[in-house]
Amino acid sequence: MFSSSIQQPENQENHLIHFAKENSEQWISAEVVEILKSSNYYHKYIVNVHNIDSLATQGKVLVQIPKEAEENEFAVGDNLIFQTELRAFEDPKNPQDFNYKVFMENRLVMYQARPKVYAAQENKNASNLIAKAADLRDQIQIDLAKAGFNEQQLGLIQALLLGQKKQIDRETYTNFSKAGVVHILAVSGLHVGIVLLLLQWVFKPMDYIKNGRIFKTIIIVILLWGFALIAGFSPSVTRAVSMFSLFAIAINMKRKTNTINILCLSLFPILIVKPHFILEVGFQLSYAAVFSIVMLQPKLYKLYLPKTFLDKTIWSVFTVTLTAQLGVLPFSLFYFHQFPGLFIVANLVIIPFLGILLGGGILVILLALFHILPEFLVRSYSFLLDLLQGFVEWIATQEEFVYKDIFFNFNMFLCLILIIWCLLFFVRNKHYLSAVGFFIAFIGLTWAYSFAIEKQRSSAEIIIFNEMRKSVFGLKKGNEFTLYFSDSLQNPTELYSIKNYFPLYNIKDFSVEAPQPFYHFNQNETLLLIDSTAIYPRKVKNAYVYLSHSPKLNLERLIKDIQPKLIIADANNYASFVQKWEKTCRAFKIPFHSTYRDGAWRVVVKSY
Repeated sequence: MFSSSIQQPENQENHLIHFAKENSEQWISAEVVEILKSSNYYHKYIVNVHNIDSLATQGKVLVQIPKEAEENEFAVGDNLIFQTELRAFEDPKNPQDFNYKVFMENRLVMYQARPKVYAAQENKNASNLIAKAADLRDQIQIDLAKAGFNEQQLGLIQALLLGQKKQIDRETYTNFSKAGVVHILAVSGLHVGIVLLLLQWVFKPMDYIKNGRIFKTIIIVILLWGFALIAGFSPSVTRAVSMFSLFAIAINMKRKTNTINILCLSLFPILIVKPHFILEVGFQLSYAAVFSIVMLQPKLYKLYLPKTFLDKTIWSVFTVTLTAQLGVLPFSLFYFHQFPGLFIVANLVIIPFLGILLGGGILVILLALFHILPEFLVRSYSFLLDLLQGFVEWIATQEEFVYKDIFFNFNMFLCLILIIWCLLFFVRNKHYLSAVGFFIAFIGLTWAYSFAIEKQRSSAEIIIFNEMRKSVFGLKKGNEFTLYFSDSLQNPTELYSIKNYFPLYNIKDFSVEAPQPFYHFNQNETLLLIDSTAIYPRKVKNAYVYLSHSPKLNLERLIKDIQPKLIIADANNYASFVQKWEKTCRAFKIPFHSTYRDGAWRVVVKSY
């Protein structure tokens, strides 16, 4: 808590939040520390700020540079000087949308910038290890591309071995998620464990020389942290390397190990240095999975004693996969509202061969760096990567086994965590308090689910979503949703706003109807819709006026005719029209709501 407190921007005198000026451009010098996945129009970088208007400062900013030319791409360690306005991140525009503002603030990134004027200087003498590691990753990428690997294969290699998912396209990532094997795309405990086994095998001869075990341990720990450095010190790889470094020391020194102690011992120093890691979903998933494996897998494995090597491998992978999935179940349901039904099948096939993929990948990278990578090895490894992607894609297409849009709120999340926690401790020590806690948590989960369902069943609301160049509004009644959608789309439920809204409110029945001129609700309230025809009935008074499709109307006359309570403009209007309407509303002291600026408009409906 102390470490977290002193790292908070408001508690640092020279942090950039004390120097940033709203609606004012400032000169900023900074260093690129991280390269993010680019959007369609911008390259994205996290930079460490050194100066604002010649004042020494510190803090991180998300900088977005237009994709206009190749020289607009920068590397980790490059120095940037730019003039820009620092803008705070915006809140989500629709219910249950991903909160990018909270996500970035949890990483201590408080502002974003899109500079129009900037200059960059390559820092060739940078001694920063992170920058050197980034340069090495770039060089590996170049050498592998020259060797003949295509873009998709390079993306998989970067994710599997170098901890970088920037090149993984959205479709591939979604397929891995649906198949329940997305964890192999983030360098974590599984990868580091396999690397440790490979290193133990490579340096096995050192066991037979004097003090060989000491030197072997030192070398392995250094190489593990070197691997973490190349992978960019992500939360998952930092956790894994911390834990397996302790394991390496214990194994090679022939000391007894308590896995739970080692797990906690790896957690503590990480959170001292980077306390905000605990807020990252990947970090939570990683520790939850490992904790569940450590607590339950040995007991589960003993239920059946396989005789053959194949039998042992299958049973071991099965028990590890099952216990890991049990540990991450609450997080999967709460954060992603889905559950992959074929995760065991996918993991049983992939995990036994992951060692080959990682070992072969390391060999391919080393040979490529020394420019001695033979063509047959390129073809062989490319075939394995294509086979992996093809199998995952096939599993992901079995849509009937992917359970999506699962209703699961925060109270249910806490109760399920407590259930699993008590179950793990009961299996481990058979203490009656664990059993009591299990049944109390189970009753709590039942009550939380019943209460949430009843609450949703009795609630209703009208909502106008924020969708660029689309008019999307509807009426929610219990777990039914009627979408009054005035734009032609084959499947409106694929809209991001709708897709996120359904699991939030346990929507089961969905229908689409043509929009009507007005909607009555709460006895004496009316929502009046005015589209591009600009036609409206003058007899309606004191209504909520909803403007869409850029109607060319005299808003002053409308205000005098209808005397509206509120005027709402969605994101399917010309920006110039919205600005003019807002100015008119301000003159007549009429409240104005722009979904583009203010987010979705919602009103509770008591009767309709």
